[in-house]
Amino acid sequence: MDENATMIEYRRLRAPSEDRQTLIDPALENAPQLIFENRQSLGEQSLQIGEKPLADLQASGRAELLQLARQYTSSYRDVDLDGQPTSPIIMSGHQPKLFHPGVWFKNFVLSNLGQQLGATPINLIVDNDIAGVASIHAPRTDADSACMLTVPIDQPGKNIPFECRSIVDIPFFREFGLRATRAISNMVDRPLVQRLWPLVCGQLKNDSNLGLVIAKGRHLLEQEAGLDTLEVPLSQVAQSRSFGELVLEIFQRMEAFQDAYNECLFQYRDVHHIRSNAHPVPPLQQENGFLETPFWIWEATNPIRRPLYIRLTDQGFHLTDRSDWQLFLDRSDFSSQFSQLGQRGIAIRPRALVTTLYNRMVLSDLFLHGIGGSKYDQLTDSIARQFFNYQMPQYITLTATATLPSQVDHILPADLTRLNVLARELRFHPEDHVDQTQPSIRELVELKRHWLNQELPRGQRMERHQQIRHCNQQLRDFACPSPWEIIREQQQLASRLKINRILRSREYSFCLFPDTLIEDLTNLAR
Repeated sequence: MDENATMIEYRRLRAPSEDRQTLIDPALENAPQLIFENRQSLGEQSLQIGEKPLADLQASGRAELLQLARQYTSSYRDVDLDGQPTSPIIMSGHQPKLFHPGVWFKNFVLSNLGQQLGATPINLIVDNDIAGVASIHAPRTDADSACMLTVPIDQPGKNIPFECRSIVDIPFFREFGLRATRAISNMVDRPLVQRLWPLVCGQLKNDSNLGLVIAKGRHLLEQEAGLDTLEVPLSQVAQSRSFGELVLEIFQRMEAFQDAYNECLFQYRDVHHIRSNAHPVPPLQQENGFLETPFWIWEATNPIRRPLYIRLTDQGFHLTDRSDWQLFLDRSDFSSQFSQLGQRGIAIRPRALVTTLYNRMVLSDLFLHGIGGSKYDQLTDSIARQFFNYQMPQYITLTATATLPSQVDHILPADLTRLNVLARELRFHPEDHVDQTQPSIRELVELKRHWLNQELPRGQRMERHQQIRHCNQQLRDFACPSPWEIIREQQQLASRLKINRILRSREYSFCLFPDTLIEDLTNLAR
């Protein structure tokens, strides 16, 4: 294939800075054409996964996905979606968190496109990511200051994947709605958490998984708002036979995959001027004949994510975490053995790039990305072109900015920059800010010009410097505005800018917003 086919270009994507603004690229009205072109592209390419054409893997993978999604969603809410096997599938996904409105916006678009296009909209719950600290932030203001409060959702727990993270303190968890309401009370009277949290707590009788309980409650709130989507955890999709077939293809050609992965990664870093060895992902390593794979491994008895390494043999694959854990899978019965690993308490889960590779290449006709996923999937596309010789389907990038209601002035960093420039001018060029019609001031200005025009040899320039500095000091006393006024204004503006940044951040959880957020996102998604 053309060596330029894997070239990555720098793509500038920025979230909107203004409240209730969106980034949608390409526009939503292009979705039908994108689905058509993605399907047409599949028919024009002859990719095989193992001995199976990609179209066959898509058929089996989508059948499994629809079954899993309907079964999972119907366990806690009514399922009205009953798309035909040939109907398009539109997907999106995120971790099961109380995310900000820009992430939630994807679910509104997902539902809207599903209804408009007769497609099946499915949101993937990315529960193989680390759960981290179970808390959100809320702004708090006083008369002349602002700060961010940390509002815990649950008591601290182990730093393990979402699919393994149970609620530590259920009574404390139940009271989160009250804590969040109090935290935001000086800005929002009736935050969405008052509707959300009873729905979340209603799931506790059947589930104690932190992420899934929150995701189910949020999905029920979406149902109340008129959204119609299916959801499914990635942990279930990653145990399907079809996903196992993609894993087998990567394992069988692991050395070639690692070469493509690392080569495309280094090109991505070069294009985006990234020096860190960890961003966007670390390179895959080789250790003593073992090849690092783009998968995680953990066990139910030890749910700590570790990199998965393999060594190929004639009979199959020797799997290890390069520590105490190891396993052998037969090549001849790989998919069956792989799909049964969960019954043995073993979890092999994809890292981010393989997650979207499978979702876009096999499961969906159109994927909705946020900004971060969109940027990183340039790398996924490049890997797919180099390893599979496959042109990946197109996707839509979208996000929204929503800020909490507040009375603060809309101050921009540029306002402070303007004052900083003026302060520098008053320090070094005060003559531009004085009334030169006054004889005494004009005399100082002319004296400064005199010294500026002096050509002195090296070693005799100190006097010129001191004289110019002395003139500037005297001229500043006559400057308008006064340098001291500018300093005070700088300090005041810096303080107000800090308050502005806190109060107008787009990163606060959707559950802190008033009910009107639902109507706003619904309208923006149309």
